Amino acid sequence: MLLDLPETYTPEKKQLLTELRTKIVLHISSQHDHKKLVTFLPKAGIVNIEDTEKKVYLGFANEFILTQAKKLFGKSLKEAVHELYNPQFDLVFAIYPPFSNGSPLLIDLKKILNIKDTPSKEPVEKEIKSELSHYFGILFDPNFRFDNFIPGANNQFAFSAAKAVSENPGTAYNPLFIYGNV
Repeated sequence: MLLDLPETYTPEKKQLLTELRTKIVLHISSQHDHKKLVTFLPKAGIVNIEDTEKKVYLGFANEFILTQAKKLFGKSLKEAVHELYNPQFDLVFAIYPPFSNGSPLLIDLKKILNIKDTPSKEPVEKEIKSELSHYFGILFDPNFRFDNFIPGANNQFAFSAAKAVSENPGTAYNPLFIYGNV
């Protein structure tokens, strides 16, 4: 059951769980947008496999990510478990808070999906910036870029959503509204 602590797993069991997660992500990546996968699945992983109950437990860092992932990928994830592991096993979605702080069961999705970060553009020169601000108002400070920002567990989703909107305005999260404490 989920009460097993991944820290007590043998290296072989950890490897089995991470390899299965990798295979599942690669399997569903052909059906879903990589940006959605990177947004909702970086803090999700296979927590346990119960042979007696014939269940694979997929853990998520919090309720919101679980709900969104279930809505977007639920059917695909279940099909992937049936195809890649065992057709008799059911997939169980669960909240597993330790994933919000990192875990040896998590893997780098960008590396698996072969997503490379695009290099940032050179900052706008001060003369051009002052001239443009005359026409357009406030311009963003070039020091505040996505590649300079360090996302934490509490703002990973907002960071990913903002980055997705900036890369493809008007397609994902339209409109983008971020609300929360400072």
